[in-house]
Amino acid sequence: GALINRYKPEYLGTSREKELFSPHGGYYNAMSVDCSNHLIGFDIFALPSTRSYIDVASISPLCKTTGGQLHYYPNFQYQRDRLTLHNELFRILTRTSG
Repeated sequence: GALINRYKPEYLGTSREKELFSPHGGYYNAMSVDCSNHLIGFDIFALPSTRSYIDVASISPLCKTTGGQLHYYPNFQYQRDRLTLHNELFRILTRTSG
């Protein structure tokens, strides 16, 4: 399940750019199906800092298949994004489910 940095700036604006938006490997797809069968859902908070890479395309099936959500904060800055993060966490932790 280890992810590698697949970002290649030379792909941007070419026909190969679509490779960056498709999942890499089948590990997270298989894991999401298995978790869904066991009624486990995923809500993922991705908070990369400046110049950090997160392979959102590969981990997103965990949320999509299990009925969860992916919360992505590009270039996360605590002072700017803390209220939004707090509100989304509060909503997830206090909502009725099941």
